[in-house]
Amino acid sequence: MRMNLPSPHRHAGTIQVGTLNLRWPIMAAADFYSNQRDVPMMTIKNALLLLCVALIASGCAHKRTASPADPGGSWGFLSRDTMERLNAGEIERYQASAEYQQVNAHCTIESQKIPVPSPSCVQPPRNDCSQMSGFALGLCQGYTPAPSCDYTATNEARAAKDRVYESCMQAAGWEMFWVPDGQNLLTIAQASWAEREPRAETPGEPTQAEMQKVIESIPELYEWQQNDPARWELAVAIDEHLVQQPEYADIPPRARFLKVVERVKLVTE
Repeated sequence: MRMNLPSPHRHAGTIQVGTLNLRWPIMAAADFYSNQRDVPMMTIKNALLLLCVALIASGCAHKRTASPADPGGSWGFLSRDTMERLNAGEIERYQASAEYQQVNAHCTIESQKIPVPSPSCVQPPRNDCSQMSGFALGLCQGYTPAPSCDYTATNEARAAKDRVYESCMQAAGWEMFWVPDGQNLLTIAQASWAEREPRAETPGEPTQAEMQKVIESIPELYEWQQNDPARWELAVAIDEHLVQQPEYADIPPRARFLKVVERVKLVTE
């Protein structure tokens, strides 16, 4: 176990508002499968999952204006519960698609309850043509200035509809993912789900909290961690060396840390 523990000395896009296009564009199956090269390992289970998700992913993505950090892509929705039941054979593919369509229809209705007002427009006055004649007069009289419109209320209402739709979908278990161009919805969703999986501690390995308690039980070592960066860095380096030595393989962390303190003192005092 190494002494790589938390130390004070070691701590060191905008999306354009617009209405959600609820007529989802269809993702061709060929396009979906063309991106599967991004999947790091293909197993029989993964292959089945890809086949199944292709049939419902076509209704789960749509284009929106991207932020500057993401120049192109789509927003997509996938339900982890639906995909797991589909992969386990508990439901058929048409049932998975029907689940999405049902939730999508419900959330669309909910979002449509928010009225979108028309923009507030003012027609500027025509130009003064009294000092003109001939061809110029005809052009002046025929020109109508474009209305000046305020879309603030309109855009706010459209943004509210987007939020209602997205919140409704997510409340029903359909998570929203940003899928950059050239990538696919399933890969991104699986990566996100994997990151949220609880990571079990290695059997027999002390936790970070337990290691910190050991450090705090050794006054000199704890003092260096909190207030003496130079000695703490030296202690970490010595510990890194000791854990590589066979004679220290089975020594409890506290005993090893005490040996570290001795060596630091020999070097610095």
